[in-house]
Amino acid sequence: YAYFSRATKETYPMALYKAKMRPGMWREARVESVKCADGVCDVAVNLTIDHSKIRGINTPLTERWIVQDGLAWYVYNG
Repeated sequence: YAYFSRATKETYPMALYKAKMRPGMWREARVESVKCADGVCDVAVNLTIDHSKIRGINTPLTERWIVQDGLAWYVYNG
């Protein structure tokens, strides 16, 4: 939550984030690539998830980050 952009925090309060996220949802998160243009970065990530019956499920996703004042912030769209 600390990496959320200001706008994300305004529209997605911490209580809602905590209610939706569970510790241990994934075993590993690996950044595959980062492409940035005009202060907006699309980050390709691969999550490894362990389910109670199946271990090692690889799930690709793309995250959007913005760069403001030299710092990167995550734009969550849950």
